[in-house]
Amino acid sequence: MPIIASITITIDERGQINVNGPIENRMLCFGLLEIAKDVVREACANAEKRVQPATSGELALIAGGKKGS
Repeated sequence: MPIIASITITIDERGQINVNGPIENRMLCFGLLEIAKDVVREACANAEKRVQPATSGELALIAGGKKGS
């Protein structure tokens, strides 16, 4: 698919933020930023679901003890 629009946001070592893209088109830029925020939120939510805490039995096995009930 061809790229219709893109926004690039960078930060340098001094903390200076640079934005490149069609920033004169306010509606397009804010729309893209909102969609990007949703994508980041979804990626973070999915990452959190992949991490499962160990059960007490699993922790006991790791520590060399007996499996708990």
